[in-house]
Amino acid sequence: MGDDIKKWTDDEIVGLLHGDMEKAKSIQGELATQREEYYKLFRMALYGNEREGFAQTVAPTVFCNHKWSMANLMEIFNEEFFLLKGEDEERAAKFQRLIYTQMFNQQDGFAKFYDFLFNANLYHYSVFKVYYKEEFDLENEKFERLSVEELARLAQDENVTVTKYDEVELEDGGFEYQNVKIVRKVMNFAGPHFEVVPNWEFYYSPDCKINDWGGIEGRLVCHVVRRTLNDVRKREKAGIYRPGTFEKVRDLLDTVSPDSPDKTEILFNADSISETDTKEPSNLEDNILGRQVEIKECYFNLDIDGDGLQEPVIIDVVNDQVVCRIVENPYKRPCFRIGRISPEPHKVTGIANPAILDNDQKIATNLLRLIQDSAAFDCYKNPVTSDHNMFVMLQSRKPYAAIKGDPSKLGEVKTSPPSQFVLKAYELIKSENEEKTGITRYNQGMDASSLNKTATGIDAIMSASAKPMRLVARVLGNGAIKGLIRDFIFINQKWPPHNTMRLLGTKITVNPEDLDGQHEIEIDIGVSIAEKNAMANQLDLFIQFATQAGIRMGIMSPVHVQRAQRKKYKLLGIKIDEMMFSEDEMQENAEMAKRAPKEPTDLRQYVQLDKLFPYLTPMEQAQILQHFEIQPDPRRGNMPAEAMSGERPADAVKLMQGLASARQPQPPVSVSPAQSPMFGQMGRPIIGGIRR
Repeated sequence: MGDDIKKWTDDEIVGLLHGDMEKAKSIQGELATQREEYYKLFRMALYGNEREGFAQTVAPTVFCNHKWSMANLMEIFNEEFFLLKGEDEERAAKFQRLIYTQMFNQQDGFAKFYDFLFNANLYHYSVFKVYYKEEFDLENEKFERLSVEELARLAQDENVTVTKYDEVELEDGGFEYQNVKIVRKVMNFAGPHFEVVPNWEFYYSPDCKINDWGGIEGRLVCHVVRRTLNDVRKREKAGIYRPGTFEKVRDLLDTVSPDSPDKTEILFNADSISETDTKEPSNLEDNILGRQVEIKECYFNLDIDGDGLQEPVIIDVVNDQVVCRIVENPYKRPCFRIGRISPEPHKVTGIANPAILDNDQKIATNLLRLIQDSAAFDCYKNPVTSDHNMFVMLQSRKPYAAIKGDPSKLGEVKTSPPSQFVLKAYELIKSENEEKTGITRYNQGMDASSLNKTATGIDAIMSASAKPMRLVARVLGNGAIKGLIRDFIFINQKWPPHNTMRLLGTKITVNPEDLDGQHEIEIDIGVSIAEKNAMANQLDLFIQFATQAGIRMGIMSPVHVQRAQRKKYKLLGIKIDEMMFSEDEMQENAEMAKRAPKEPTDLRQYVQLDKLFPYLTPMEQAQILQHFEIQPDPRRGNMPAEAMSGERPADAVKLMQGLASARQPQPPVSVSPAQSPMFGQMGRPIIGGIRR
């Protein structure tokens, strides 16, 4: 990822980062407090003003809105939500399939998209981190003796790090190296990788702003991540961290800062987990590799070559003391994509949905508790008695329990059933919530009264409710998610594979040159089922036109018909990949058909030769016999009529007389085609029973 830069000292680098890092911590501290409150609303935590014996239910306003938004968004952003276009259509299709494989097969793309949309729908923003990742194992090798040339070749291998050697002078004045130890990096995976960064690990300076496709730029963007000492040692041996980093970090005391309030609430408090300490409990020297350290991965701008201009760099710092690495940033920007449900101009943060629905949930909770308490008062009553024995028994009474006492000494507090005003107010707050979110009870399928509405009215309501969700999908799809795909394209082109790749489960092979060129990304956004069904019907009409006229006119090919079929069934949620040939297979079949010998045309498919043959001239009859590779019997002229198969003498005489009369010139007769027995009703000749 770049050569290590040693111009700046560790103290100078830490001093440059310190000011912006403190401001970033202040921003994140305030946002963490808000996220803690939003998560409590989502989990329907108690407000703290509840009284024992009264209703303590919390209305699930935020939870229901989040659940239905997630269901809609996850249906949109599935495995086939974008289309890649390029200069070469075939190469672009292969590249697109490669990205799908890298996102959803080589990684758990579904879970990562779920986490991203979950955070974006609940908090101010959600963060994708996209970068080139290498998963590798380290193998130690030892050589007893190497020449200068052999050691130089090893040192040139980017996957080899020479850790130790003894230089020995030979008798002829030359040199050789003995007891050479190397660490070889054995690659398991190398390619684009993406993850969802927890919001409590993401920091940025106050000057940061969002740019194209969810990117972020500013003086400092930082990802605070925890790694074990084993990871630090592994990275040092692989040449990622500076030599000596492991010893410096190991000698530090506790480098892990306390957990933020939102992290504690989300991971522990919400589920009533009392143990919140995640540190490795033992301090044994043998188990020190399992101890965690906190590393600040900073994306910063620094003049590293003395040209008077700042260059983007990546700096890893532990405990504001040890600089693990400082390298030039190969991405030329922080490798993060920020997604927001309700973005605002010129701001990093968006409007969190719980902040909008907070008051609605409080009002709905109060009304719901009033309804429950009123129902309880009206059903159970509040008995009043002056008899002490009856009072004691009533305190612990059960339904149908017998109570000993004087009934004349027993009364009750007058109550009434829940007020109609409260019930109407509860329905009113639900309607207000629908106006804010655009998620109605009709498209949730939870409003029984919708059965009495007309189909046209319900369709209009669902179409209107789909507009806010379509806006959210467009904001995310054309923002952070499109940026994610652009990053996958960039990483594949910057670090292309060295060999041809075969995609598992397909017959597609991707060559390194297939990844070259510029590409355009189209995000496919569909919201409602009604819209998808309507689009599928239109594709049906398109396929009919293609098969009946489009292919014959030359404006499309069978490949386009196949794509239309795939598109239609994709809209309907049906996978048909195994039911049709792929485009490559169709192309192979077409080439095989071209190379195959052309079969002769069977005239019997078009005419009845047994009836037509007698009317042909001898030359035409000879051509027919030659076409079917039939050799005429040379004895035919000397054979009696009875010997000819299927022919009787009388029939042969009549046939020859008819042919002779047909060959004689006839005077012209004025007969319309429609009156002729040899013509059909439309005036076209009939040959062998087939209208021509």
